[in-house]
Amino acid sequence: MARLFLLITPFVAAACLHCGPPGPLRADTPDECAAACDHLRALQCPEGEPAPGPDGEEASCEDVCNNTSDFGISLDTACVRKISACSEINSCTEAAP
Repeated sequence: MARLFLLITPFVAAACLHCGPPGPLRADTPDECAAACDHLRALQCPEGEPAPGPDGEEASCEDVCNNTSDFGISLDTACVRKISACSEINSCTEAAP
């Protein structure tokens, strides 16, 4: 994912020569990620538990959320905090029609 980001960035920057100054890239705050992960763990959803990382070490739910957010991708933490069952998590990640 990081390689794709690094590959695309120069093209986006070149195409946006007349764009205004860039805003913050971060999508979700660390507090929003922590609250969403706490809620997933309270519901006993597997998404709230550590996941295997690319280096073989486990990454916490918060690490995954924060790292994703650092690339400007929101995991819709506001929606995740509102679900009442693990089966509802897909409703937060589906693209709007």
